[in-house]
Amino acid sequence: MSDDWDMMIKDHPDSTRDRLKNVARRLFCERGVEDVSIRDILTAAGQRNIGAIGYYFQSKDALVRELLLDGAKIIDQRRTTALDLLERGGNPITLHDIIALIVRSAIDLEGSAGGETWARFFCMLQRDNLDVFMESMSNHQDLGFRRCVGHLRQLLPELPREDLNERIIFMMIAIVASLSFREAALEQHNATNLAKIYGGRIWVSESLIDNLIASCEGMFTRPLSNTAAAQAQHAAAL
Repeated sequence: MSDDWDMMIKDHPDSTRDRLKNVARRLFCERGVEDVSIRDILTAAGQRNIGAIGYYFQSKDALVRELLLDGAKIIDQRRTTALDLLERGGNPITLHDIIALIVRSAIDLEGSAGGETWARFFCMLQRDNLDVFMESMSNHQDLGFRRCVGHLRQLLPELPREDLNERIIFMMIAIVASLSFREAALEQHNATNLAKIYGGRIWVSESLIDNLIASCEGMFTRPLSNTAAAQAQHAAAL
């Protein structure tokens, strides 16, 4: 590695690293991890030194994991802060409170709707690289979510634990997928073209987030069918 490259790193450590991460995240969410090479990232980031990824991240896999934990950290900090305020507020905590907190903590992680890639990045990893996603997230940056789950269990004692856990999984898939569509639609909307987005303008409507929260609430308030309830009772008795 040249002396000039070493000097550039020392002078601009954050800008170069962040540039590589931002470019990589966009390429990953557009093409998938497997179809993006290190050279693709370097070219898109305007980096001529082929050792940049190795210097900052060691490998492409390590870069993916760091990106995942970056986003998870932001969301977890938001959820933890919001839960602290909610629990200290003195008012009864409702199902709506917890679901709204889960949803809103994952919106606009860069602080500017229409220029983000986080939701699509998470959605892509859950779809195509679930092992990497679960391994990276295991015991990392999810304390706020675990606290939310604790509240859901207290609020929904009538739901058997297994059924509640399934509905939580369904909710999180719905949230990530919906926010991914929203993210893409906001980007297309800025380019005055929503034709490529399934559902078109619903993803940029002002009521979208409220409707998403209400839909997730419905996942928990709908009772089990008679057959499912009987099966749950039978399983609990075994």
